[in-house]
Amino acid sequence: MLREELRQHYRCLAYKPKVWLLRGSEVDTGGCIGPSKESAYFRGATANDPSKGLGDRRGHGRSGQSWHGNNMNQYADDLAELMNHLDLKEATMVGHSTGGGEVVRYIARHGQKRVAKAVLIAAVPPLMLQTEKNLGGLPLAVFDEIRAGVVNDRSQFFKDLTLPFYGYNRPAAKVSDGVRDSFWLQGMKVSIVGAYDCIKAFSETDQTEDLKYIEVPTLVIHGDDDQSGTPCIPWTIANRNDRILEKQCIGA
Repeated sequence: MLREELRQHYRCLAYKPKVWLLRGSEVDTGGCIGPSKESAYFRGATANDPSKGLGDRRGHGRSGQSWHGNNMNQYADDLAELMNHLDLKEATMVGHSTGGGEVVRYIARHGQKRVAKAVLIAAVPPLMLQTEKNLGGLPLAVFDEIRAGVVNDRSQFFKDLTLPFYGYNRPAAKVSDGVRDSFWLQGMKVSIVGAYDCIKAFSETDQTEDLKYIEVPTLVIHGDDDQSGTPCIPWTIANRNDRILEKQCIGA
């Protein structure tokens, strides 16, 4: 249903849902059903409105696989096309990790006429990469290591990633093999190009200026025990409510 005739998969739990979820890299619509923590926070943040919907970004899940366009601009444009197709209005946009970047870039490129509120959960904006202007970010070598894991043995990489991602490597953590297997399966459904390109998209896209376009009420949630990177706090959002969850790993 995209302009280039690339299939975009989505699920609506109601007609014209009022809440739209955008998930992190390597995960898809199927992962929202399980007991994973980011799904729990999604359900909690949207508990007052059962009309929800979510989609797979290009290259992920059951959406079409493309050799190009795996970047934040195109992700946002794909989202705009989907929202126009469904004619969503007054939607609460909930973005986790990379999905948070999509929400922010969508608003910057396409405006807020269809958006009533935003929720950013362990989201990547403004910037994850360490630069001269962002000394608190992560060095490029960290993301190069992720790229190497995807290229050399992505099956084992996705399996190993579940330990820090869900905090399963912490003392007394209750490990769910089901959640680990679900995450691995979702990762393996991503095209190799989509997975590789998405790393650059979520880590190197500077969204500092994008944040200035957000005027709708925005809830920002981070866990203070995320092992995927230091919390990216979008300070420049004027109408913002922050919530830092102690001893919580939401998965970034």
